[in-house]
Amino acid sequence: MASTYALIRVPPVELQKVQHALSTQHGVGSLHPLAGNGAYNLLARLDVADSREEHRMMDTIRNTHGVSGAMVLSRVPAQRLKTAFGPPSFHF
Repeated sequence: MASTYALIRVPPVELQKVQHALSTQHGVGSLHPLAGNGAYNLLARLDVADSREEHRMMDTIRNTHGVSGAMVLSRVPAQRLKTAFGPPSFHF
């Protein structure tokens, strides 16, 4: 299983639900709010085997926690992120 960093767009009203679902239910570590256009962009580490597992995880979050607007905007394999920019300055 490899780590992938994902930028997730979340409507403001769903921010706490998404943070709780990702950090406690799916064990992906801390999330970092970034500037967004009326929504939050969260950078999260997803420990998933492939994109199918990632989609399954997001579906579970939507169905189990009542989060309808969360969506993955982009993904970067952790190794590529570290190679391109050095080690991340945040910790998971």
